[in-house]
Amino acid sequence: MSAPLLACSGGPDSLALLLAAARAGVAGLAVCHVDHRLRPGGAREAAFVRAVALAAGVPRARVRAVRVAQDLRVVARRGGRSLEEVAREARYRALARVARTLGCSEIWTGHNATDQVETLLLHLLRGAGTVGLAGMRERGEVLGVMVGRPLLTCARAAIEADLGAQGVTALVDPTNSDPRHHRNHVRHHIVPALRSLTPALEVVVGRACQNLADDAEALDSLAAALPLTGAALLAAPRALRYRALARAARAAGVALETVHLAAIEGLCRRQRGGAGVDLPGGRALYRQGVVSFVKRS
Repeated sequence: MSAPLLACSGGPDSLALLLAAARAGVAGLAVCHVDHRLRPGGAREAAFVRAVALAAGVPRARVRAVRVAQDLRVVARRGGRSLEEVAREARYRALARVARTLGCSEIWTGHNATDQVETLLLHLLRGAGTVGLAGMRERGEVLGVMVGRPLLTCARAAIEADLGAQGVTALVDPTNSDPRHHRNHVRHHIVPALRSLTPALEVVVGRACQNLADDAEALDSLAAALPLTGAALLAAPRALRYRALARAARAAGVALETVHLAAIEGLCRRQRGGAGVDLPGGRALYRQGVVSFVKRS
């Protein structure tokens, strides 16, 4: 197993993972706190994480704190994107840089089974397909770095109970009670209602996510072999057609969503050479019977 960089905010989940990894003697363990500059107290939180990591035996040279340079609210507003999405990207970019600096080929996060429930519900409310509804994977790649989620099968309540039994007090993120965030509404209202119907909610949702992940993997494998010619795309099932196009768009650095699929299908049906469709970050083109993507400069 490669030396991991553990992302720690100081909250219960990542703090529990830090302590468990240190107790287990994970070789080469490194710890990083990322300050998103979205609320006051970032320096205090970074100092807390550093103190806990050092007390747990992580070498001083393997403990880092980084502060995001950009104002993420401005970035989100200018790009018409959610602040949560922009913050996530900034966090992983920062973690990827630190991981490369410290020689870590893997990042560990404290995402747990209750986070998985919330993620599935949020993706469902956005109309996601099998990839989105599969939720998070225990291992996956983000920005070219492998990300592991060792706590993904552990419920949040169990993690917090274990910390309490150890007498450990974690930091509390005040934004977790902010009703403006959709995740908090899901967390405090929808998840408790579902749990009253299905007490083993994390187990049931985990099983559903795994089934959907298996389906998505099989469809992705088939889509990878699909040519991007208009004839081949239109003859293929819609699920494969979208996956093949989305795969090519990602490779070109362009975002493709299901709402764009009908317009690209229209190009193929009309066989309009030289025509295109505007997409977030670029454009889809139809030339000589083939769909391609170009990134906006």
